[in-house]
Amino acid sequence: MERRVAGAASPGPSRAAPYVPQRPDDARHGYPRPIPERRDIQEALREAVDRTVQATVDTRERAQGAAGGVADAVDDIVKGAQGNISRSRKGVLAAVEDRLPASQDDMKALRTELRRIDRRLGEIERRLEELPPGAQK
Repeated sequence: MERRVAGAASPGPSRAAPYVPQRPDDARHGYPRPIPERRDIQEALREAVDRTVQATVDTRERAQGAAGGVADAVDDIVKGAQGNISRSRKGVLAAVEDRLPASQDDMKALRTELRRIDRRLGEIERRLEELPPGAQK
């Protein structure tokens, strides 16, 4: 039996079998289990990573599908609201159109119309002045 001193260098790699935890009811649970080979661990890790990636992709696709459905529903609601606003605006304008103050464009149109009427009236007055005094009624 070899004794080791604490802190002393190890004599080299141990040839003893790796420690496997033991429980009192080993027979029922299959203990001691054999230690898996390196290839088995790598394969198990690869499969776990693949499952995780696939679960992430599936979750992302479901989330995008749900988000797309919500976006479509929101677009439909917005379009309906815009149509309602447009109809409401037209209805309000029709109801209060006569009560609204004149805009700059309205004032320009009125000035143009008044100038035209003034020219026509001036033309009519000039013609009346040119008529003989007895021809006027």
